Amino acid sequence: MLKNSGLRFSSEREKLLQHIFISAEGICFFNPDQSVAFYNGLFLLYRNTISKDPDINHILTLEAFRPVLEFVISATGENYYEYTIKTSGRDFLLRLNRFEDCSFETVLNDISIQEKTRKIKREMTGNIAHELRTPVTSIRGFWKQFLIHHL
Repeated sequence: MLKNSGLRFSSEREKLLQHIFISAEGICFFNPDQSVAFYNGLFLLYRNTISKDPDINHILTLEAFRPVLEFVISATGENYYEYTIKTSGRDFLLRLNRFEDCSFETVLNDISIQEKTRKIKREMTGNIAHELRTPVTSIRGFWKQFLIHHL
């Protein structure tokens, strides 16, 4: 029975690892002592975009990851934290989940395209509003002059 439980556990662990490896998010797990326990290839790719430091174990000493370290060592009682890292013309959303044993995971997503789309929409909305205000102001002025002269 113990052997059967061990096989099931091993099988479930393999499924989880496969899921993490093919995830569309960069995932990194940290031990309670803040050392790196495990990461997938996408996390490494994103981390290399953020910093050229070749040692993954120095990640929490990088300026871009300073908020992670500050959150982890804080005693706020919160278990979730997120912020955006802006570097090299790219935007990365970093989410952190802290676990009961003080280990934690970070999840990185490249949100550069979404941020550019959001910026373009905001600029376009501003431009449209400006373009509509100009003729409306002209029409109001015309009607005001018309009413003044004809009443």
